[in-house]
Amino acid sequence: MDKDNRDDFTFAKLSDLKFPVTFRISQLEGTRHARPFTELLEKPELRFQGVQQSGFSDIYVTCQLVADNKPLTIPFRTSFKAFKKDYIWNEWITLPIRYCDLPLNTQITLTVWDIAGPRSATPVGGTTFRLFGKKWTLRRGKHRLLLWPDREADGAMETTTPSKMSTRDEMGRLEKLVKKYERGDLPKLDWLDAMAFRKMGEIHAAETEKSNNLFLYIDLPRFDFPVIFSEPEAAPVASTSTATPVIPVPPAAVQTTNHLSADQHLWAIVDPDLAKENPVEDKHRRLVRSHRSSPYDRELKPNAKIRDELNELLNYAPSQPLTSEKRT
Repeated sequence: MDKDNRDDFTFAKLSDLKFPVTFRISQLEGTRHARPFTELLEKPELRFQGVQQSGFSDIYVTCQLVADNKPLTIPFRTSFKAFKKDYIWNEWITLPIRYCDLPLNTQITLTVWDIAGPRSATPVGGTTFRLFGKKWTLRRGKHRLLLWPDREADGAMETTTPSKMSTRDEMGRLEKLVKKYERGDLPKLDWLDAMAFRKMGEIHAAETEKSNNLFLYIDLPRFDFPVIFSEPEAAPVASTSTATPVIPVPPAAVQTTNHLSADQHLWAIVDPDLAKENPVEDKHRRLVRSHRSSPYDRELKPNAKIRDELNELLNYAPSQPLTSEKRT
């Protein structure tokens, strides 16, 4: 957007982005609590979980793109990392699909897993993140996703594990202001910004300590302009002067082929009579010319040439001339 002229708005189309979908899994925020002793008495196998360890457990994150309750890619997971202080990955994930091929309702499912025992894992929490906003714009920048504890991300259209909730906290309000600051919507002042970010760090630490929720932070690419969802335009069908015969397709063949082949509005149908003369248009042009050059006469009879043409159109034999009756 031009700062001098607020009426001008610059954006990019999603169909022009030929790059693969990429995002970064940053870190996990929140406090994980160990299982209570009474629960361990009922289920002794829970004592082998990573949350029961004194240090940091070997957790990892799996992600997948879904749309219309169907997966678009195979699941991907983060590499092994030994955590010492915080759960920080800072790992970029590149999915084998391009931005221009994404549907509007594309979602990212993210699930954090922990050790549950030998060769088994248990979900720490899951979340479903929509890749496009309400105004059909591709999301960008840093996002804080709410993790639903002990649940795997479902990825459904009406998901039960949404990444955003209606409840608002102080940290959520400050993160929205940070996004405006990074976009350039807020004025920048170096000495004041340093004090503000230092205070925000203190608030963030206090909110994380007293909150019972787990949050997963991800970073999406920051494009120079807003990216609006758009589908690629169809290539124009080249018109041919020669007539191409249309081969009828049996109903049995239509049922066994792809559903796209049965969708008739996607394909151009060649008319074999397109190159021939249209008798209706020819008659209309002759009537217009006759109206301009001579008075209109309802009793005007066709000449011999027009009579023969009409006989051919009506499939009459040459020995049976077309007779015209006088109108009353």
